[in-house]
Amino acid sequence: MRVYFLKHVAHASHSQLRQPAGRRPLNSIGMLLASLFVLPLCIGCGIQNSSVLDSGNPQVALYTVALSRPGTATVYFGKTASYGFQTSFIHTSSWGGPIRIYVAGMLAKTTYHMQLRVVYDDGTTANDVDRTFTTGTYPNILGAQISASASPGQTPQPGVEILNPVPLAASTNTEIEATDLSGNVIWTYHPPDVMGSSAWGAPKLLSNGDFIAYAAPPDAGFSATVPAGVPNLVREFDLAGIPSNR
Repeated sequence: MRVYFLKHVAHASHSQLRQPAGRRPLNSIGMLLASLFVLPLCIGCGIQNSSVLDSGNPQVALYTVALSRPGTATVYFGKTASYGFQTSFIHTSSWGGPIRIYVAGMLAKTTYHMQLRVVYDDGTTANDVDRTFTTGTYPNILGAQISASASPGQTPQPGVEILNPVPLAASTNTEIEATDLSGNVIWTYHPPDVMGSSAWGAPKLLSNGDFIAYAAPPDAGFSATVPAGVPNLVREFDLAGIPSNR
């Protein structure tokens, strides 16, 4: 979906952007009359009860909002009000329906600006006010020191790196981490399970925005017997670390 913002013009009708073959262009009076039936882009129009909350994960914000009518929303975020990053799109088909968007991919102990933008199903658009959120500190349980560099003459592909560090000895907990291409940790998952000799493996991002991963002893094969009390499971969880009910 593409959204075009036109400077000094709240909205342009199709007749202004492109004239069908064989049709005379609208004169200035026609354009004025057409514009009377178009709602402009505005700040906060149809956006109700919006807020940015702590999700329970120190590096994930929960942006909640109620839309006055069906539409698709996304959140722009960054260290300044120029933003630079964007979440995926979330659609609601209900009138006044609530939307919850996780904003993830942020550095620890950093203040971020964020703004929800919505395109309603009727084609009109609206922006929430600029909001701020300060991330917390992630518990670096394994004490991992991460660095990243590109090979000479090579350019890294865009994206993030997903890591599942394996402890060298049995531990009470482990973690899954995501870093940017500079090696900065921008997201972590800390399961509540007492891991023992198990570790998390094969974390995969799903199309619905959740992760799925399994926990098992690193040396356990398909026919191995897993000791009692040691996690041996597959789990789907969201960006805040909340397990899926499915």
